[in-house]
Amino acid sequence: MFMRFRYRVAVYVGMLLYYHQDAAKDTETFQMQAIFGILLSDLSYSTTLKNWVETHRYTRKLITIPLAVAGLLIASYPGEHPEWMPWSNFMFELSEYIFPPEVNIGKRYSALGVDLIILAIYLSPSTKQFLANRLLLWLGKQSFAVYLIHGTMLRVVLCWMLYGISGQPWEGGDAATDDERDWLPIGPPWVVAVSIPVWIGMVYAVAAAWTAYVDPFCASMTEKLERKAFAEDERGSLLLPAVSIPMRTA
Repeated sequence: MFMRFRYRVAVYVGMLLYYHQDAAKDTETFQMQAIFGILLSDLSYSTTLKNWVETHRYTRKLITIPLAVAGLLIASYPGEHPEWMPWSNFMFELSEYIFPPEVNIGKRYSALGVDLIILAIYLSPSTKQFLANRLLLWLGKQSFAVYLIHGTMLRVVLCWMLYGISGQPWEGGDAATDDERDWLPIGPPWVVAVSIPVWIGMVYAVAAAWTAYVDPFCASMTEKLERKAFAEDERGSLLLPAVSIPMRTA
């Protein structure tokens, strides 16, 4: 972080390229996205980039529109049977040359497509202004709580809504052949059409309650624990120490 701006950007790019060729599981989901976010955060302090975005309106559109379209197309890569359509089959064949072997091609393309969309939004002041309206800011405020609770809400509440609540124990057929297994039937189409919007509303209602009550409670408990565990004059020592450089006199 103490490097000059241009060299920090070079380090970010080098790390992105390194993890791009890394075949480890979920590298495109965590490492690459974290570094890409740090890069965009650092670029936000560049006055040169800000001035270019503000003064080159038409050039900026010639860049952002193709980026957004390409990102949407790339992120649309199907999770199964890409060979069924010519465009996805071309992307499947291309993946052998741009991705390391034995990776999740769908996740790689999704991550790349989302990054292109984010970059297009990042370079478009009008789009950022639209996304900064009160409703979307409120939804963004709940995003972490939604991330925490959506799995439980999906596996429990949504399953109850779509398949019903059954107290019967599982009595499936032969586990070796899927055809002989007994599956709980899903509800009729009108149940699905009503349940999913209602469930989304429930998720955001619980997330809003989490943000309003659970997060402040956890922050308060953390602050109390910090006051109890650390002496007042030692709390600042958790920060990076100042580096003193001796000056050489003539």
